[in-house]
Amino acid sequence: MQTKRKHKTNDYEIEKITTQELFTLHCKTRRLEMGMIELTSTCNLRCLHCYLGHMTHIASSKKNEITLKEIQKYVDDFADHGCYKIILTGGEPLTRKDFLKIYDYAYTKDFLIFLFTNATLFDSKIASFLKDRKPFLIEPPVYGMTKDTYETVTRVPGSYKKFWDGIHHIKDQSLPLGLKFIVLQQNKHELFDFIRFCKEKNIPYRVDPFIHPRLNKDRQPYAYRLPPGEAAQLLYQCLGSEKLVNNRTQVFSHCSAGLVNAYISSTGFLRACPSLLELNKKSATNLRKHTFDEARRSLSTRPSFPVEKKCKTCTAFIYCNQCAGKPLLATGNKKAALEYQCRFALAVEKIKKDDIKVF
Repeated sequence: MQTKRKHKTNDYEIEKITTQELFTLHCKTRRLEMGMIELTSTCNLRCLHCYLGHMTHIASSKKNEITLKEIQKYVDDFADHGCYKIILTGGEPLTRKDFLKIYDYAYTKDFLIFLFTNATLFDSKIASFLKDRKPFLIEPPVYGMTKDTYETVTRVPGSYKKFWDGIHHIKDQSLPLGLKFIVLQQNKHELFDFIRFCKEKNIPYRVDPFIHPRLNKDRQPYAYRLPPGEAAQLLYQCLGSEKLVNNRTQVFSHCSAGLVNAYISSTGFLRACPSLLELNKKSATNLRKHTFDEARRSLSTRPSFPVEKKCKTCTAFIYCNQCAGKPLLATGNKKAALEYQCRFALAVEKIKKDDIKVF
């Protein structure tokens, strides 16, 4: 999104500047653009495809969770390093009893706040609190447009009603809302209903068919994703090729994660992104033992991510969803190109060219 906005950081003011110009500025100055904090790894849902898997409901995850005081320190660290955007995520962030205190503290730092929540715990109290402290975006995932489909994915009875109750609370207070549909075998038949609903209600939306293995390398979530050709055909039909373009001007060879973006886990580890768990295994990323500056330096000196030779000559890269972290998480090899993403991009290119089914 090329939006114009005014934002003040600790030692310089950005006024009437596009997001692309901001990104370029942060790359040159090595200042962070966006920080993400995983407030918790616990969740009230048990979604089939969740990359956190068993971590969402085990006691040890809660026991080692970062405290309110630690989170406030991390928010300060992100502000001191130039961040103007912050993502509050989980697990489900609203499972924390101190969520409103966390949010309010981040809000006082003038961040553009993105709240990733499943919305099932979003009640009138939270909505009223956020009315005068509006985030930049609240983006819940949608797992189905009917009760049976939604709860087949979440595996929690009653979650469908709670989700829509939460959406109504968000809308009642005119909070900025966007929806994302996670495409699975279990809900693909309701994608067009989702898009129709968003258009009728004038709600921004996006569609995501890319499912990843769990952080413990469990590949079970792959069983729920669509074959790449089918995913390409479905998204092309409902979105068109324009919305599938990734806006890249060239095939990636380096990852910007850790350079302009950074992620803090619910146990206090600084990472370049959630997928890059192994890269800094021996680096100073434990913020309970090292300063933010020490941890940041370990991210800034990470190796680049060369792509496979075939990527450099691929004509479908504008539809490609490859990145540095996903191959490392899926295969343990940061140099690999994921076959699923390759086949998806090539299928979109072929569909656009020939306008035929490819699955």
